[in-house]
Order: sequence, then C-alpha cells, then structure tokens
Amino acid sequence: MLLCPFCMKYHPYSVIECPEKRIKIPSVYIEDSKRGVPVVVMLTIGYSGHGKTCFLSSLFYKLYYFNMSEKWPGFSFIGLTMETLNRIHNEYVNILDHRRLPPKTPIMFPTPLILKFQQFPRKVKNFFKRYFQGITMEQQELILIFYDIGGGTFDVDEKIKLNVPILVEIGTLIFLISLPQIMKDTPAGISVVQQLHKLMNTIVLAIGAIGEKKKKNILICFTMGDEIWDCGDSQYGQLAIPLTHPTPYADQMARYFAECCDDSDIIGQHIQETYTPFYNALVNNFRSVRFTTISALGSQPTEAGELERFTPTNIFDPVLSLLQLEGLL
Repeated sequence: MLLCPFCMKYHPYSVIECPEKRIKIPSVYIEDSKRGVPVVVMLTIGYSGHGKTCFLSSLFYKLYYFNMSEKWPGFSFIGLTMETLNRIHNEYVNILDHRRLPPKTPIMFPTPLILKFQQFPRKVKNFFKRYFQGITMEQQELILIFYDIGGGTFDVDEKIKLNVPILVEIGTLIFLISLPQIMKDTPAGISVVQQLHKLMNTIVLAIGAIGEKKKKNILICFTMGDEIWDCGDSQYGQLAIPLTHPTPYADQMARYFAECCDDSDIIGQHIQETYTPFYNALVNNFRSVRFTTISALGSQPTEAGELERFTPTNIFDPVLSLLQLEGLL
C-alpha cells in the first residue's frame, strides 16, 4: 500500500490521484515507494514567531549553497512535484538569498513539500554487509515529506482535527520553541514555566488518543540560539553554552549522534531543574525526548527585516535526529 503524501492515508499503488485532496500523486513517488525507498514525514510544530519558517528556509538554503556533496559525495536532491521546487525557491530560498527575513507561515493546512534525497548516508540493514563486510553506512535514496504548519493551527480545535491523519502516521514530532520569544511574550503575572507547560499541554491534547495508543518521540529544538549562547544571562543556564554540531561526514554519524545525545542530556538537566512541570509532561507523554539548540539565521534581523549576517548553526540536527529516531541512521 502507498502512503499518500497529501491525505496521509494508505491507497493501492494503482491510485494516481488522492481521492480526498484531488491532487495527482507524483509518479516518481509511486514508483520509488513500490521499490522500497523509505518515506519519512517531518512535521514541525510550535507557536507563531518561534522560528519554524526560518528553520525550513535555512535548511533548504543549505541544501543549495553549502555544498553538501563535500560531506556526502554525490549527494543531490530533487522535488517530486514542481510545486515543491517552486515553493522552496519562492517562499524560502530566494528570500534568504536576498538576506531578507522569511514571512510567517499562513495559518492553514498546507500542501506538503516532497523531496527525494539521493546518495544520502543511511544505516545498512543487510545482515551480510553489516556483519561480514563491516559496512554500517551506505549512500542510498530517501523521501522526506515536509509539513510546515503555522503555529496558530494548534490554537483552534477545528484546525487540530485536520492534523489527525499526520499525527497518526508520524513517529517523531519536531517541536520548535523560542525561549527568548516566550520571555518577551509572557504577560505579567504568568511565568515562563506556565507558558512552556501550556504549549506542551496543547500538543498532548492534539495527539489525544493517538498518543495513548502509541507514544511518539519528540525532539525539542530551542530556536534563536544566537540570542541565548554566551549571553551571560543566568536564566538560560546550560542553554547558554554554544553546543554546536557541524553536519557530519557519513562515517562520522555515530560520533555525531553520541555528541548530540550528550548535549541533549546537558540541556535536559537544565530544563528538568528550571521548568519541572514542562519536563515531566514530556517524559510522561512521549516514548523518548531529545533536546537541541539551533540558530536558523545566526543573528537577529534589523527592524527592516534585513540579515546583516547569515550563519545558521545546527540546522541539520532536527532532520538527522528524526532519521535516527526513525531507524534510518
């Protein structure tokens, strides 16, 4: 059966148009799925203004301009629909190319972006290769379906219902949180821990019975890391340590994930001590919890929305962590 990228339900391979959305399913997607190319759904969630669109913009920009083939020889990517490529260019990459701040995502349920990664390092599952040839990673193909949902979606009950098909299918949530933004937006008389707990409560309710039947992984990405790192402000604790993770070479994945897990423990200790109700809600409602800190832009934009310096950091952490948690790395 084929996982439809548009309605997130399964259809026979003979179905070429999504019966619910009335969108043609890409023929390359159907053929790749038939021959066993893994399909992973990446859903980024969080409140408006917490950096979801900036994160995706930086990720796609890096695919174009940071020469990933130096890390992963032969690596390339293609959009499995022309709409995917046009949206990546017009809504994400071109804006950063002109050093402008990407606009906020509209509050709606968007058509996903569907990318195929080629010559991408993946865990070898073949018993003979692993145990007799000692090969643990080899470069293969992978399809990633990106859903970028505006933060307001999770404030409205009717909108939450539209997310159920995705929530059923995915095994790992990517939750982007900006502590600097929360501290700015928190009204007088309300604590940051209350705001964080409210965010998590919203997600747990959105998952509802789905999460009770099968607990999911969650990756907490603290965004706007450039505002946090080395700020000298004790309120950020261990988050103020610039824990950076350069994109790894294929043969360095194991060390990369070991460092990411160690750094996650450092951040987690601070969250547990400082925001205990939030931390405990994570642990009690998800199968596994990881933390990282990212900076999608590297610096804060000017009041006019211009980027004087663009140096994204840890931008591949969410994608690579997702793939590891899904058993592909």
